[in-house]
Amino acid sequence: MKKTLMLLLLTLVCACSPMKRGVENGKVVSSSQPALTLYARDLPLLSAGRYTPLKYMGASHVVPKTVVAVYGTDASSPMAVTIFAETPNDQLEWDALSFSYWDSPVSDGIIVDGNVFGGRLYALKGDRDPFVSLVEKDAEKASSLIWLVQRYALVTNFEKIKIILEYREPLPAWCFGLVEIPEWKPEIRAFQERAKKTLVAAFSYSSLGEYSDAEAQGIDGRRLGVFLGSLSYRNIFISRN
Repeated sequence: MKKTLMLLLLTLVCACSPMKRGVENGKVVSSSQPALTLYARDLPLLSAGRYTPLKYMGASHVVPKTVVAVYGTDASSPMAVTIFAETPNDQLEWDALSFSYWDSPVSDGIIVDGNVFGGRLYALKGDRDPFVSLVEKDAEKASSLIWLVQRYALVTNFEKIKIILEYREPLPAWCFGLVEIPEWKPEIRAFQERAKKTLVAAFSYSSLGEYSDAEAQGIDGRRLGVFLGSLSYRNIFISRN
């Protein structure tokens, strides 16, 4: 009887515990729906926290609820980004990766705890980068930077949640001017392997220390809204009898 009561009390405590979506010990975390831990291995934290970017949809705008962590040191060194993004309401959904400009074309992928992240390799200019001011304060120099980026993304939880992992390095000189980055070259394959080793995702959560839901600093909210990818209104069919 006592054991049954203890189990019931434990269930009630877990059910009443507030949902956590923020940063713990430099890692993006969600305690449920889904439980999640995201971080970059062996890179120092530059900025982390909640953020509500502006995302334009026609003549109006919406504000997805995001948690962001950015890792790196300076503009000549590798960077990484981990993002948990939630739609602002139940009427909106994240588009499939194949319909989102920032996530397509999907050329490879990774599997994390049975979840398939679509991968995209691309070059990103500093004048479109939401995080560039964290590594380069001079606006002219920042806009001229170009990154080689490996992006992985997943849309889940009935299209309400989007998870983004990115690894970056300065674009190699031999890639300048190329229309398409040749993924088959050994140098690019090695870059992609570094991305997979650096980016860490787990569909689980356990308390990692001090929790924070403070706002991330040094991020361009307008660019971040574009960077997240596209949203659409849900198709809701109402039958009339």
